Amino acid sequence: MGFIPMATFQICFCLQNFNPFWLLMTVTFIDKR
Repeated sequence: MGFIPMATFQICFCLQNFNPFWLLMTVTFIDKR
């Protein structure tokens, strides 16, 4: 549960920087979870 805010922060950070690498890592992390 505590990782949800962190994932949301990473997604927002990724959208601001538009970094496909971070987006891929975030999606992979959510998928594995």
